[in-house]
Parts: sequence; C-alpha cells; structure tokens
Amino acid sequence: MVQRLTYRKRHSYATKSNQHRVVKTPGGRLVYQSTKKRASGPKCPVTGKRIQGIPHLRPAEYKRSRLSRNRRTVNRAYGGVLSGGAVRERYVTGTLLMGFCTPCFWLIRMTGLWMCSCCAGSFEPSWWRNKKLLKRS
Repeated sequence: MVQRLTYRKRHSYATKSNQHRVVKTPGGRLVYQSTKKRASGPKCPVTGKRIQGIPHLRPAEYKRSRLSRNRRTVNRAYGGVLSGGAVRERYVTGTLLMGFCTPCFWLIRMTGLWMCSCCAGSFEPSWWRNKKLLKRS
C-alpha cells in the first residue's frame, strides 16, 4: 500500500507557491520537501531577450550578500541591464547620427535613407557605401 503524505508548510492547496517533491528519508519514510519557484532570469527591457552571462535566480537571490558582483553583472556598458544587441544599437545610432537635427534623425532612423536636406546634405558613411558595393557584386 502507498504511504499517505501531508503538507508540512503553508496551506493544503496545490498552487504555484506551494510546490513539493516526494523524497525518501534514510529511515525509509516518504516526506514532502518544499521546492522553490523556477526563475526566468533577467530580460533586456529593449529587446525582451534574456541577458547572457547572468544566472537565472529569484529576485531576492541577486542581493549583495548572496551573489558576488562579477556574477551579477556583465563587463560592458549597461552590463546586466541591456542585452549586447541593444547596447550596440544605441552606440551605432548615437555615433552615426550625431550631427543631425531631430526631424532628420527620425527620418533617417525610420526610412533608412541617408538623405538630409537641412543638416548635411546627402550623408553616407564610408562603411555604408562599401556595404552597397558588396551587395551589388
């Protein structure tokens, strides 16, 4: 016959916060052992992707005493907050479009055309020209 088990903590409902595993003790008894919720890990607020290099833990586990700084962050600008792709996008956007006024900035950003009537005429970085030549061949 199967041994009956009772919850040792909380309430008697099988909810997400009240999960258990059945474990056999050295004495041969079966008991419930509480399990923690699975952590989804930190996500980038811009892209929505998981941030690589940071362990998936519950929010309280990221506190100073529980996790050392080198395991909490990634060694780059916005490390541990933004994903690498988001940081790269920010950097490229900032450096390439630095000389343009706001309307031209958004026009270039949305259309992808490097034409500016009021700021710099027709602006095309050298790497962009090289990219076009590579596509043609």
